[in-house]
Amino acid sequence: MITTYNTFETAKILQCSRDQVRALILSGRLKATNISLGSQRARWVVKQQDIEAFLTPEPPIIPTRRKKKPRRKQWIT
Repeated sequence: MITTYNTFETAKILQCSRDQVRALILSGRLKATNISLGSQRARWVVKQQDIEAFLTPEPPIIPTRRKKKPRRKQWIT
């Protein structure tokens, strides 16, 4: 069975405020599902696996150097 948490419970797990949880959701950093009906205020539900994915650090991106292009010969006219 999939375990889900509302914003209050998610805030307790992440040790932050509900507003910060909503900001993470709206920015796309924390994956969540809106379960409100129609024009009601958004009610967010976060899966346990999405919280775990948020808490696991991403591997650093190592910049790579581009290969230098060979110099073009200049023709003397």
